[in-house]
Amino acid sequence: MLLKLLKKPYLLFWGIIPLLLLLSYYEADQTLDVNIHDTYYVFSRQQLIILISILFGLTGFIYWLLERFNFKTVTLLNLLHLIFTIGLILINSIQELLGDYFLGKSYYTNSHVPNSSIWLFILIISIGQIIFVVNIFLAILKGRSYTTKV
Repeated sequence: MLLKLLKKPYLLFWGIIPLLLLLSYYEADQTLDVNIHDTYYVFSRQQLIILISILFGLTGFIYWLLERFNFKTVTLLNLLHLIFTIGLILINSIQELLGDYFLGKSYYTNSHVPNSSIWLFILIISIGQIIFVVNIFLAILKGRSYTTKV
């Protein structure tokens, strides 16, 4: 089962999209405030999850295109990309749900999360996307794999 998901990671990306869209309605009125110098960017949680769903759909589409045109990706890089992308997003979602449950919604805010942990989360997600791009280039450089069916 795991080997099939590593060979066809688009199934996992496409399978998580409905779950993310359902989660987008959980506390949809929450916002994420990003302060960059003198500018504040405010996103609703629902908008952010919809954006992540679109990116997951595009990522799955790229993996599907590579398989469709017989470009073989590196299985280890597929695994690292899945862990760094989907794993961290799921860990962050579980952390938020547990924080709401144990600390209570009225006492738990994003200010309790240290700024360094947010930057570490963004760094690891970025490394996962770099691995994805490297995997695409390696698949294209290796070329198509032709198999003959008997």
